[in-house]
Amino acid sequence: MAAAEVLAISIPSKKILTYRFVTSRLVFPLFFALRRSIIESGEIVDVLPLSRIETARLDDTIASRPALAVLGEWSRKFSDIADILNHRRSIAAVYDRYFRQISVSAETPEECRAEAGFVNYPIIVGRNSRDKIYRALLANNYDVALSLYPNVHEMEKFTDIPGCTTNVSELVRSIITLPTHTRVTPAYAERLSRFLLALIPSH
Repeated sequence: MAAAEVLAISIPSKKILTYRFVTSRLVFPLFFALRRSIIESGEIVDVLPLSRIETARLDDTIASRPALAVLGEWSRKFSDIADILNHRRSIAAVYDRYFRQISVSAETPEECRAEAGFVNYPIIVGRNSRDKIYRALLANNYDVALSLYPNVHEMEKFTDIPGCTTNVSELVRSIITLPTHTRVTPAYAERLSRFLLALIPSH
């Protein structure tokens, strides 16, 4: 196997293992405290970088049968999908009571929202208020994020594509993303919502 192929495999694996490690029940409280202190002591990143792995060709393994370990992992998780979706939707319903009108894509029809996975719940708090609100939430032990996706048009390889995306640039710098993962309880979402509501100007 070529060195480039090994690298292409190892980079995603390392990221997955790192994510699993820092989000474990034992490590995450320590990691969150470290993350909070770093953010409190420095400048907030304007836009989170988009991590991409590029290749000039499709890997030969795309047509191969998944390993038994992969099939075992899928089998274990498939039975939980419905429960996970129901949980995320129930947490999103809590946020809806407070932030529906300032949620990203608030105009989405209800029939589409009813089928949404709600991997997270992004809301628009405004570019001038975002950093202050973000710091206040972290300082009070609420684990939130900024916009998870940059404006691709600002990335070096795409800046020469015709068009104007200033609205997208403004949007990604105005977002706070609320968590919906399975460790978020309705009570936590309620406390977070009430605290956040007091921080948002004229809402």
